[in-house]
Parts: sequence; structure tokens; C-alpha cells
Amino acid sequence: MKTRLLQLTTFMAAFLGFAQFASAQYCTPTYTYQCSQYNMTVNSFSTTGGSENITNNNQGCSGGSGYTYYSTLGHNTNPASVVNFSAGSGPNYAVRMNIWVDYNQDGDFYDAGEQVAFNNYVAANSTWTGSFTIPATAASGTTRMRVRSVYSYYSNHPCNNLYYGEAEDYNFTIQAPINNDAGIAEILNPTVPTCDLDSVDLEVVLQNQGLDTLQNCSVYYQINTSTPVAMYYTGSVAPQGGLDTVTIGNTSFTSGDALTIWTELPNGVTDSLSTNDSLSMSVATGLSGTYAIPADYPTFNEAKDDLVAFGVCGDVVFNVATGTYTEQVEFPEILGTDEDNTITFQSGSGNTGDVMLNFTSNSQANGYVVKFSGSDFIKFQDMTMKNNSTSLYGNVVVVATGSDNVTFDNCRIKGNSTQTTSYWSSSILLTGSSHNFSLTNSRIQNGSASIYMYQTNSATPSA
Repeated sequence: MKTRLLQLTTFMAAFLGFAQFASAQYCTPTYTYQCSQYNMTVNSFSTTGGSENITNNNQGCSGGSGYTYYSTLGHNTNPASVVNFSAGSGPNYAVRMNIWVDYNQDGDFYDAGEQVAFNNYVAANSTWTGSFTIPATAASGTTRMRVRSVYSYYSNHPCNNLYYGEAEDYNFTIQAPINNDAGIAEILNPTVPTCDLDSVDLEVVLQNQGLDTLQNCSVYYQINTSTPVAMYYTGSVAPQGGLDTVTIGNTSFTSGDALTIWTELPNGVTDSLSTNDSLSMSVATGLSGTYAIPADYPTFNEAKDDLVAFGVCGDVVFNVATGTYTEQVEFPEILGTDEDNTITFQSGSGNTGDVMLNFTSNSQANGYVVKFSGSDFIKFQDMTMKNNSTSLYGNVVVVATGSDNVTFDNCRIKGNSTQTTSYWSSSILLTGSSHNFSLTNSRIQNGSASIYMYQTNSATPSA
């Protein structure tokens, strides 16, 4: 009889605990003004580092209430692992952004350590990137992550009514702890750009997300489809997030080689976590020298894609053939650029009127012809750029936060002719914090303003 009572008591306690959690409701954040009114949104959000990651880009104001639970999107990972994130702001105003994770799965975001990241100033139309580490003691199972923006002059909160902004919820799954693990957390060398492909040390960061100390494992590398090369690691990598930097070999590459590095048999047994075992990369020399558009690269965007993928190993010049190019180009960070390794796009003929780069924008999200989003030391010379828009959004050049040493020389920049005073129709818009913007020997036509600058920028304009 006592055994039956104990079983019944245990069952009731478990049932009541489950029922209590199942009935727990996350608060619904509200706003006085709809996010579509001022667009102080979480314009995009994505994560990396998990076995399943979030990609939710360019969603803008996703709901009239300013709150959306994306129940089909989530991040799936392990205790003590690192979550990398990228959050984009809306086009109009600077915002604060906060991220919370309900680690103990009690239906709220108020417990210690559950605010995992914050930024008190994210400039308009910019991207905040960062990372946070999941506690080794975090409860396993699926919980909730909340990302919330608010006008930068106000404090943020996971639940309270706020005047302006947007909130988004995502699923967040933490796997149960495992015993033995050996993973490749990062390839340190070769790097992007790789400027010398001969006799390259292969250096990786070995990670242990298991409960047991990692004392040995096999580490392999393979170039393209060649025979894998093995290295046997012995050492000590602490449990649940420990790291060790290891040189696993030395080899030479040919530009364009595919490199894959992976682990096997941590502590001589089958890996309990296979999702972090391998990393791959393309090894190629960074761009250097003179190229032609469209002979070498059919479009500006294809040239930009290789710059981003491989970086630069010297000065890079793109000579652009006479013609009209209808496309929109955004330059993110390009590795390897500095005052001795610059990028120039110029008319091949040297005549400003021979090359036209144009685009027709129709929204805040695509309201530019050329945009710099963290790129440095880029120059446009002897070219014409035009926004054909007849809407409110008609910037030609946008220089966003972290884009330094951008130069326009002997160019013609033609904004739209819409009658407005909005800075979204200024011919050149400088936002956030960027420095050493240079405009020389150039002509600006139309636009609500020739140049509109806000936040902390430095520029050197001249006629």
C-alpha cells in the first residue's frame, strides 16, 4: 500500500509540475505606437554556432502589434556552447537592443543571467553582432529567446509597454549534456585573406563540450578529395566548453582548394556529439592587381562577392568598361584592406560620363545605389551614379557605421527629384560612426540634400 501511495504521489507531483509549466504564459510585450509608424524595428535577426540556427532577415515590422513569436524558427545547441548573433536595426532611428533567454524555463526572463546581451546604441540601418555563452548548468529542453528593440532614449524591458520598437520571440533548444566530445571550434590558420599559399601551418581550436575531460582524439585534415592526413592529439581540454589551440600539420595550397578538418574518437570512444566535429573553408589568395568589369567580373556585385569571400592582398583596381550597369551594391567588411591595400572602382576610359551605375529604389530597405556597411578604403573614381527612384527613398550613396576612408573622386552623383525634405532622399547619407569620407572634384545633382550627416562622422568634402 505504501508503495502504491508513493508511486501515486510521485506521479501527481510530476503531473502538477508539467501542468504548471505548460500553463505558464510568456508576457506579450506591447508598444504605444505600432512599429510600422517609426520603424524602430528588429529589422533582421540570425544566429550561428548551433546544429540548427535562426535566419530571419529583412522582415522589417513583422506585426501590427510590434510583437511576433516565430514558432517555426529556433536555435539548437549544447550547454557551454557559444551562440553568435547578428541583429539589424530599422531604417529611421537609433535603438537599444536586448536579448534574453529563459534558461530555467520558468516562463519569464527575470532570473539572473537571462539577459544575455544588450547594446544601448544601435545606429539606424546598421547591424549589431555579438555572442554569448550558454551556462553549463542550463536546463536541457526547448525554451524561449526574446529579442527586443526600443527607441535609444528609453530603457528596455522584456515585458513592459514601451513607446516605440519591436519584439521577437524564437525557440531556443539546449541539448542534454553528453560525456565525450571533441570538436573543431575554429580554424585559426589559414586565414582570409591568404597571401602566401606555400608551407602553411594548419592551426585549429579544439573544443570539448562533454562532461569528461578530453585527453586524446584523432584530428584529420583533407584538401579537396585527397587522402586525409591524421594527427593524434594528447593533452587536456577541460569539460563543458574547454579550448586548446593545436597545430595539426603544415602543407601548401593551390588557390581555390577546399580544406576540411575534423575530429574522431574522443578519449578512444565514439563521439557523443557529432554536430561540432568538422569545419571547412575555401583557401584562396586575396585579390590583388587590376581586373576588368565586365571582362573578369560581369557585374559590380560579382566583384564585391569575391572581395568579401577572399579579402585583398594588395591594391585592387577594377577598370569598368563604358556602359550602363543597373544594380545595387552593398559592401560589408572586406578583410585585408588598409592604407596600403585599397580598392578602386574606376571608369576604364577615365571619363565620368562613360560609366553609369544606377538603380531604382522603392523602399527604406533598398533605398540606395551604393552602400558601405563596415567596409574601409574603397574609392569610386570617374563614374556617374544615379538613383532613378520617384518615391521618398532615393539615396545614391549611404555610408553606415564603421565604414572608414571611403572616397569619391571626379564622380557625378544624381539623386532623385522628388519634392521632399527627408534625409532618405539626400544624395549622400552618412549614418552612425564613420570617418574620413572624402568627396573631391565631384558634382552632386538633385536630392533633398546634397550630403546629410548625423551621429559622429568626419568627412573631407571639396568642390
